[in-house]
Amino acid sequence: MKELALRALEKLNFSYTEIVYPPDPSQRSVDVVASKKQNKEKKVLVKITSKLLTRSREFNEFRRLSRLIPAKGVVITYHIGKDATIEDVVHIRNNVVVVHPKTLEDFAKGDKVFIYEQRGFYYVKIDGMKLRMLREKHGMGMSSLAKLLGLSTKTLYQYEQGKMDMTINTAERFLEVFGEEFEDVVASINIFEDDLEIRKSEGIAHSDDSLKELRESESTSRFVDEKHRLIELIVKKAIESGIKAEKFFSIPSDIVVSHEKPLFMIVETEITKKSQRNIDENLKTKCLECLKMARVVDGKSVVVIQQKDPEITKELEQLTDVLQPEDIEEIFYEIKKR
Repeated sequence: MKELALRALEKLNFSYTEIVYPPDPSQRSVDVVASKKQNKEKKVLVKITSKLLTRSREFNEFRRLSRLIPAKGVVITYHIGKDATIEDVVHIRNNVVVVHPKTLEDFAKGDKVFIYEQRGFYYVKIDGMKLRMLREKHGMGMSSLAKLLGLSTKTLYQYEQGKMDMTINTAERFLEVFGEEFEDVVASINIFEDDLEIRKSEGIAHSDDSLKELRESESTSRFVDEKHRLIELIVKKAIESGIKAEKFFSIPSDIVVSHEKPLFMIVETEITKKSQRNIDENLKTKCLECLKMARVVDGKSVVVIQQKDPEITKELEQLTDVLQPEDIEEIFYEIKKR
């Protein structure tokens, strides 16, 4: 599936990098980070898995990271839990796009996708202005059309204002009234750009369940070691400075700080050398992977180390920027000033 995803990104003119940390793909939140070549502001995170578990820590961190950067989150999978993903349908889970591999492959070839699903309901996007023009072309008033379709005038008004998407069943009733002319009203879905979750969709109550889902990484973990106390302290200082920051376990970075540009932080408190020449390979891999992520999304990568071993600092500085914990408040102050 990864090769298919990379080919699709290339066809759609994205620059990308593969993420290989953590080494076990099942414990990794992000597999690919991408940005549009002509517009670096359009960033995408991709997760590739045979089965998406929406209550897993990895998916929870994936959607949180998407929000922090911010970037469009896209999961490519054959299943969402026990349910198979459907070809030519975009599934939405907590503002994350979930698609069958074939859907992505066809989209990259230029095929259009018109249907999306969330919470068990199926919808189409519509062009409200075209709907209003079609109604007026047929000389129909809003109240008379609404009555014919079995809708309230308010609902029809929201369709025409582009404030509400339409269920498949409702779209079929419009087809019965307007025939093939209505097909031009239905808008295609851009997998990598459309924010379908935040649109008000007919029949859905929009409480933010995403905030209720899976807080175990925050609520059930009880950090006792020095490293995690330092992580908690840094996150607290960022929040006190009015800057968004969250901790992570399933990406190369221990902390992601978001203001205008994302800052990826690796935190270490005690670094020992495996030999006279090399620092721990795991830390080196984290630094390199963190730097890769930062470059693609126009961010920055740093390592925060508590000890002041000149040799270790010098070696780390060949990979990325290095900070001491006492530098953090000044860094946040500079970020806040921008």
